Order: sequence, then C-alpha cells, then structure tokens
Amino acid sequence: DQMAEDTEALSKLNELSLRLWRCQALKEGLNEMLIAVIELLGADKGNIQILDPKRGVLTIAIQRGFQQDFLDFFHEVSTKENSACGRALRSGQRVVIEDVEQDAPYAPMRSVARAAGYRSVVSVPLISADGAPLGMVSTHFQFPHRPTDQQLRRLDLYARQAADYILRCKIDEALQQSEERFRAFVTASSDVVYRMNANWSEMRALDGRGFIA
Repeated sequence: DQMAEDTEALSKLNELSLRLWRCQALKEGLNEMLIAVIELLGADKGNIQILDPKRGVLTIAIQRGFQQDFLDFFHEVSTKENSACGRALRSGQRVVIEDVEQDAPYAPMRSVARAAGYRSVVSVPLISADGAPLGMVSTHFQFPHRPTDQQLRRLDLYARQAADYILRCKIDEALQQSEERFRAFVTASSDVVYRMNANWSEMRALDGRGFIA
C-alpha cells in the first residue's frame, strides 16, 4: 500500500544520505551523489556542476555516460542560457524538460542532445541553507519522460543533503588552507627571529662586552 511504499522510499533516501556523509573527500562525495540521483530517478546518465561564484558559471565536475562533445558544449553554463541547468540556475528552482524535441527554448541544443542520446532532462540546483547556490545536479533520460511526484520530492530532499555536504567540504577546505597559511607564516616568522638572534649574538661577540663598538 501507499504507507509501505512511503516507508520504503524514506528508508532508501536515508541509506543514500548515509552513504554520502561517509565520503571523506569532495570528489568522492560528488561521485556518490550522482550515482544516488541517477538511482532515485531511474535515469540513464547525468552530471554534477559546481558553481564558480566569482564568474557566475557552472562547470562540470563529474559525469556519467557522456562523450567529449557534450562535455565541451556544456563546459560552462551561465544564467543566460536556456539549457535545463541554465534555467534552474536562473530561477533557483528545479527544472524538468520532458522532451527536448518539443521544448522551444531548447532548440539550439537539440543537436547536442541527439548526439548524446537523451530526450529528457531534470536539473536541480544545489542551494545552501542560507540560499547561496553551490552547483547543479542534472539527470538525463533516453526517451521523453517525467519522473513521478514522489521521485521528485525525494530528489529535492536528497539535493538538500547534497548541498549541505558540498558546503561542509568547502568549509573544511577553507580551514585547511587557512591552517597551511598560518603554518607557513609561523615558519617564516621563526626563521626571521632566528636570523635576528643570530645577528645579535654575532654583534655581541665582536664587541666582547655585549655592546656594539
């Protein structure tokens, strides 16, 4: 019945979230995210893009199922573009294109879609708890398709977990870089103090009384 299906769905979502949070590095986590989202929607292929906040563009960080032509075409995506991920980045909302052949704004990209072998796309922005966009996860289907409302709800829930994970990794990376800069500063400062002490000792030795002659 419906209750049993909902319970099973929540259990699966919890399992996927636990798998993600066990990942130790961002790249490992992104790979796990993509596997999970493709599994949640029953998609044929997909990719995850990370947002460059300074330039406002998405770049593909990890993908499954695509050839180089597709990766080159979608190397960078901004809010000005009408791809599914471009629209999702612009609106901050999930975008579902059930059939790229029937979607007028997608016309400039149809040849790329045909070559890559997909007809449907779902793009979900990865947004932090404070509303900052972090990236995008997109799944692609070989035939015209729309996921069920239940699948889309699960996808949205998982996307929040994914955004939290990416943010944690970015914070950890920033802390590590800060610690490395601090260690470098301490090392450089210690070297300066050592050289100053060495020079002062040398001057004291030259004078013989502890004063500069």
